[in-house]
Amino acid sequence: MTSLYMIQQGRAPGVFPHDAPLGTEQLHWIGGRPGVDLGDRWIFTLSRGGEPLWQAAVLFDAGGPFVESLVWEKAEVVLLGGGATFFALDLVRGVERLHRQVDMYFGHFELDPEWNSLYVLGGENIQKFDPGLNWMWTSERIAVDGIVATGFSGQHLHVSAEMDPPGGWMPVTLDVLTGQRVTGTAP
Repeated sequence: MTSLYMIQQGRAPGVFPHDAPLGTEQLHWIGGRPGVDLGDRWIFTLSRGGEPLWQAAVLFDAGGPFVESLVWEKAEVVLLGGGATFFALDLVRGVERLHRQVDMYFGHFELDPEWNSLYVLGGENIQKFDPGLNWMWTSERIAVDGIVATGFSGQHLHVSAEMDPPGGWMPVTLDVLTGQRVTGTAP
């Protein structure tokens, strides 16, 4: 699927929001207190057809090295992940619709091939959500320091899970309906 939306992310302490393309009236403060910790916030701008729609200044919880954004049109949200947290913001209005913690740290967003399910990969386990942002399941602990999705086949999600850092990556397969491990060993 091709999206007409584009999300830009970056850090610009001392510049934002004063020189923001939309001004502060369309700025959404996500996480923490509004107007506080500007230097620690990530700035996300959602555009459609080159036209900026809204901006968010996001303060993620401490705890992880990765920051990622993803437009999930089927759910009508923009997903923002970092630290040990992820958010789902309304696609049109930019307001918070979901705020969830991730065990250990946020790693990556993965959508199934039909964009019907969201998988949030953390440092130790995976959470699954439907397009209504309803939590479906959380897998057992399948890694000790990182999970990377490698693909889908039938009703299986295939991942690589770090079992023995650094570099001890092992294949694990989960049932997408239940989150149960189908193959792979426990950490």
